[in-house]
Amino acid sequence: MSLRSPIPAAVAARWQRHRPTDGETPAPHRAAWWAIARTAASRGANMAALLLVTMLTTRALGPVGRGHMAAAYGWVTLFGTLGYLSLSQVIAHRAARERPAAWVAESVGSLLAITAVATLVGWAVAASAFFVGWPPLFTAIPGPVLAVAFAGLPLLLLIESASSILIGLGRLDTLNRAVLAGAGMSVLATVVAVVVLHGGAAGGIAGLLAANVVLVYVALRAAHAAAGPFRATWAGARRLLHGGAQLHVTAVASFLSAQAGTLILSRYRPGAEVGQYHLALQLTVALQLLSSAMSTVGYAKVTELGPDAAWTVQRRLLVAAIAATTLLSVVGAIAAPLILRLVGGAAFLPAVPILRLLLLTTVGAAVSAVMASQWIARGLFLQVSATSLVCGAGAVVANLLLVPAHGAVGAAWSAVGTYALGTLVNLGLALRLELRWRRGALS
Repeated sequence: MSLRSPIPAAVAARWQRHRPTDGETPAPHRAAWWAIARTAASRGANMAALLLVTMLTTRALGPVGRGHMAAAYGWVTLFGTLGYLSLSQVIAHRAARERPAAWVAESVGSLLAITAVATLVGWAVAASAFFVGWPPLFTAIPGPVLAVAFAGLPLLLLIESASSILIGLGRLDTLNRAVLAGAGMSVLATVVAVVVLHGGAAGGIAGLLAANVVLVYVALRAAHAAAGPFRATWAGARRLLHGGAQLHVTAVASFLSAQAGTLILSRYRPGAEVGQYHLALQLTVALQLLSSAMSTVGYAKVTELGPDAAWTVQRRLLVAAIAATTLLSVVGAIAAPLILRLVGGAAFLPAVPILRLLLLTTVGAAVSAVMASQWIARGLFLQVSATSLVCGAGAVVANLLLVPAHGAVGAAWSAVGTYALGTLVNLGLALRLELRWRRGALS
């Protein structure tokens, strides 16, 4: 799973064509809430499967095994974030402007060629880090666990582009079915690899990767059916790389904001502490289900109406997201011991203070999710990149300062500070839009 989304690039390309003309009015608010309900239901089913996988691996592996799994998967995800080069957003942008026959064969073929090169480079760096010790990344992670994780690097490089391909082909229903099928496959693979075969942390990672296999296969099959054989070209590769370079800083910085704690913890602290922190982090992400659904609806409204007209809906979504997330966070903080005992067992009860701290980030994450489409649709790419870069760098520095002395609690405080900074920036844009809306300056 990933926080990166191919939708913003499509929004940036389409919104001008769909701005409301004089006399048009935004779609009824009721339609927006119904869309949120449908989206939340779909994502909820997927999240339920992921939580089941978390429970299975947490109880089977314990804090140490779970820590090894989190560290190895965190590192390969970082390599995937660095290596995917934001090509998915370039594909989404091209799909928004051209018919499938014009872009599918060349874009997908060039994507696969770039992915092959990025995979080889990633494997070479990982092998050097493990066998030679430079760069010193993988201390205390068992070799077999790391090997299984990095075997999945090509899948992580392709997973975002797979979503973009299906969206660009107009196959949203296929995408939803593939995600749900992948979640089911992940549960099945985890049961077999971890519970039946006792594969440990390596088996847990194999279970996570199973979901990606399904989505990538479905996307490539759909692309082949739509356009025939793929072809890699220098022109296609240059086009992908040039477009991705403009957006990639944001993707990497956003990943660091969310995952720097896990990676730096794995460098300085025991595996059990990494496992406790990562479980608390996953539970926090689970509480962001509703705001994630609202974000999807926000993108749809901006695409349909343009950013100005869509604000009449998004301002309500923002208030609802803040209120709902605050309520869920309070309940989660009160019930933290019960939740951790239920999901992970008594061995994870030391994560109670960590979970309570991380719950402070959920409001900021909700604000960011709802406001993201406004930043993109208004073409504020430089501002988005600058904010993401500051937050990502701040997260790394804060974790390097706090984790060696304070461990997982320090990582949690780092996350709180990072999200607080991002929240201030997003609320600044929201205040600006609200004042303009009240003056009648927004259409």
